[in-house]
Amino acid sequence: MLFSSLQGHLFESLRVKYGLKNDINSIVVEQNELFYFKSEAVIIILNSLPFRFRLLGRILNLIPIVLMNRVYDLIAKNRSMFYRKKCDLNNFTKFNNKILE
Repeated sequence: MLFSSLQGHLFESLRVKYGLKNDINSIVVEQNELFYFKSEAVIIILNSLPFRFRLLGRILNLIPIVLMNRVYDLIAKNRSMFYRKKCDLNNFTKFNNKILE
């Protein structure tokens, strides 16, 4: 799995190439030239991780996407309650080989 910023040149070129909206402000996963957003993207990520996370992904997959996206939006809107400091991909040096830009 590789990571890129939504504000970077790489994602901008993908956005234009595939005709994605200009105002995307959620997590995005591209898999086989298909793009997944919000809770669907989270489930795909969970399913690529070790067993306990895959199990959580399979459980979440049983919940309707509309409801999951509402929960995703609620968490995203209030994420400062969950995380005290800003996340910056550049701070994760052990993942440098997975960060595209």
